Amino acid sequence: SPARGETQVVVESRRDGSQVQAAVTGASALGWSPSNAQLAFTSPAQASDAPFGALRVIDARSGATRTLLGGLVVAYFWSPDGRTIAALSIVLGNGGTTAAALPIAQAASPSLRLAFVDVASGTVRAERSVRLPDIVVSQFLPFFDQYAQSHRIWSPASDSIVLPLVDDAGQSHVTIVPADGSQARAIADGVSAFWSP
Repeated sequence: SPARGETQVVVESRRDGSQVQAAVTGASALGWSPSNAQLAFTSPAQASDAPFGALRVIDARSGATRTLLGGLVVAYFWSPDGRTIAALSIVLGNGGTTAAALPIAQAASPSLRLAFVDVASGTVRAERSVRLPDIVVSQFLPFFDQYAQSHRIWSPASDSIVLPLVDDAGQSHVTIVPADGSQARAIADGVSAFWSP
C-alpha cells in the first residue's frame, strides 16, 4: 500500500483485472504510446500540484518502469510511431533542472530544453535550448497532455516536430525541428502550428 501522501499510476488489464503500478509524488501527467502498451508519465521529486518532474515510462504488461529523462519535464509528446518522445524541460535560473517546481506560467520567459528521447534505449538523440512564445507557455504547455490528443506537433513520418520558436530579436517563427538534431528551419512567422494527419 502507498505511504501517506504518495499516489500511484495504476494500469489495470480489462482482460483479466491484473494491475501494474508505479509510485509518484504529487500530480502527474499521463500519455499512452500510440503503438504499444507503454504509458509515459511525469514523476515530481516532491509533492506539488504541478505535474513537473522526471519523465518515466511503465510497461503495461510487465510493470517494468524506467526513467527516460530527469529534471523538470513540463511537457512531452509521443512520436506517431511510438519510438521517440519529444520532451520540454524547464531550466531554472541557476542552470539546473531539479529545484522545486513552480507553475510554468509563473516563470518569466523560461529557458526550455527540448530533448528527443529514444524510448527503447532511453538515449537522448538530440537536444537544444528553445524559447517559446509566452502564449504557448501559459496556455498550451500547462494542458499539453490534453492538446497532445488533438493537436499534432509531430510530423506523420515521426522525423520532426513543429514549434513556434522565439529568436534573439523576440520574434516568433513556426519552426520545423528535426528529431535527429540537424538544423531547425523556420518556415513562417507565427505563434501556433500543427501537422496535418
